[in-house]
Amino acid sequence: MISRFNVYAIGVALALGAWAYIQTERLEDSRAALEAEKLVSKTLSSNLAAERKAAQEQAASREQYLSDLEKANVEINTLRAAVDDSNKRLRIKASCPKLPESGSNGARTETAYAELDQSARHSYLDLRRGIITLEARHKLCVSELDRIYRLFSSNSP
Repeated sequence: MISRFNVYAIGVALALGAWAYIQTERLEDSRAALEAEKLVSKTLSSNLAAERKAAQEQAASREQYLSDLEKANVEINTLRAAVDDSNKRLRIKASCPKLPESGSNGARTETAYAELDQSARHSYLDLRRGIITLEARHKLCVSELDRIYRLFSSNSP
């Protein structure tokens, strides 16, 4: 027969074995959780780096947009001042019909270049400024869409 001491010893050994098994399972679960946290941390770190790079690209695109827009505005303002000072003429490509001969000596009047009046010149320059602004905005939008596309295509599985 088994003595009482042996029964206690077997009970204590079983209890210690169960405790060790539970502790091993807890340790494995903790290791798995730690590995998952490391993977999440690595993913978040790479996402943060990608977002920082994208923000820098976006800032560079905006700076380029503002720079191009400022250059265009300076060019248009310079052109406007030159037209207003009569240093340059704003001409449209047009043909003027020749006038019929006048006078008895048969001299013909030559055609002159067609020019815009003052308000039409300013309207033309304003239109030109608007077109340049829209082109610059379009360029910025395209670069922003390209950046977003690259960001999402690099993060897709």
